[in-house]
Amino acid sequence: MKTGDLVKWSLSWIATCLIEEGKDYRQQIGVVIDKGWTVNCYTVVWSNGKTSDVHYDYLEALCKSVI
Repeated sequence: MKTGDLVKWSLSWIATCLIEEGKDYRQQIGVVIDKGWTVNCYTVVWSNGKTSDVHYDYLEALCKSVI
């Protein structure tokens, strides 16, 4: 993954959430803005307005950036 990629939470992440909480995560989309501060993580800005560092195993690419 790289800056500008459009992502969503992976099913492996959703499976670890409570059923009701998982529904909210599944509807979110985000944009990778940078490599995260934590190893193997990316900083993602989500459609709910939050920003978080997310391990790459918990992200699924929807659209790769062409930049």
